[in-house]
Amino acid sequence: RALEAEAAAMMKILPLANKAGMKLLLGDDFGGGVVLPHGDYGDELDFYVNVVGIPPLDVLRWATRNGAELMDRGHELGSLKPGAIADLLIVDGDPIADIRVLQRKENLVAILKDGRFEKNQLAASSWLPGTFGLRTPFSKAASVAGKRRESWESSPVS
Repeated sequence: RALEAEAAAMMKILPLANKAGMKLLLGDDFGGGVVLPHGDYGDELDFYVNVVGIPPLDVLRWATRNGAELMDRGHELGSLKPGAIADLLIVDGDPIADIRVLQRKENLVAILKDGRFEKNQLAASSWLPGTFGLRTPFSKAASVAGKRRESWESSPVS
């Protein structure tokens, strides 16, 4: 019962804290792994959006920019900008419209970590344009994996 009361209190206060501009993060393992099990971040995103009522874009910021800033690495992590390390997730779907697309591994088309592909199914994905708004095709960009983004593209990814 105590855990249920804590969860109810959390679900009341989080939207207020978020609306007030408090910087919140994912990965809190709330409830000792019972309410939000450790490592189920797709489920955690879904919980905050569809149960607690936080806007999806805010929850995505919790998972990216806010964590980078907390670690004092906002200058290089958590956003797409010149000079930032290329950590990027390309998804088949729109997580703003349906955050649950991030729960299904088959929707994760490409994963870049430190500018290197951890997963790359871009060639098999007919729904994506060949250049992603980049000046060079992604296959060429991939050949310089490990470089910071400005070394292979100076304009933001669109």
